[in-house]
Amino acid sequence: MTGPRHGLAVAAIGESVYSFEGAAKPSRTASTGIGQALELPPRRTQPATTWRRMEDSPLGRQFTGSTVASGVVWVTGGLATAAVKSYAQPPLP
Repeated sequence: MTGPRHGLAVAAIGESVYSFEGAAKPSRTASTGIGQALELPPRRTQPATTWRRMEDSPLGRQFTGSTVASGVVWVTGGLATAAVKSYAQPPLP
């Protein structure tokens, strides 16, 4: 990850792990829309590859919930919002 992420949401599809939004520090005003992905290699003793930046969300929020259904990641709620955003097969750069 590119930096600290407080209150982020995570989800996994296949061999990829995704992180959504969060904040650089514990604060209601520090929320971000940053999305990142980590593609996991087959299990070996070597470390995973590095996180890659995805398209940012138009919402900056933290303490969201996330789930995966039929290959779609759903990110819901957060501090002071009831917004729902879906990511169908989140793109890897």
